[in-house]
Amino acid sequence: MARMKPPRVPENPPPVLQEAELKALLATCEKGNSLEDRRDHALLRVFIDTGARRTEIGGLRYDPREDENNDIDLDQGIVRVLGKGQRERVLPIGHGHGTG
Repeated sequence: MARMKPPRVPENPPPVLQEAELKALLATCEKGNSLEDRRDHALLRVFIDTGARRTEIGGLRYDPREDENNDIDLDQGIVRVLGKGQRERVLPIGHGHGTG
C-alpha cells in the first residue's frame, strides 16, 4: 500500500443525466418501430445498464452462429467489454439494472 498512488479525481466531474432525462431519451426511441429505433433503444439500454464507454460498446462482437466468440450473453444477462488498457470487464445488462 505504501507504493500505491491515490486515484486521480477530476475537479469538475462530467455531468450525469438524471432519471427523468434518461426516460425522456428512451421514450424518443420507443415510439418508433423501425430497425433504427429498436437498435437505438437497445444501445441506450446497454449504456444505461452498464455505464460502459462508447468505445467499449462499439467493440462488442455478436454472431448467433458462434457462441464462443460473442461478447454478449443474453441468457446470463452479461456483456464482456474490453476497456482501458485492454482490460476485460464483465458487466450486467437487462431487467433489474439501470433505469426502467
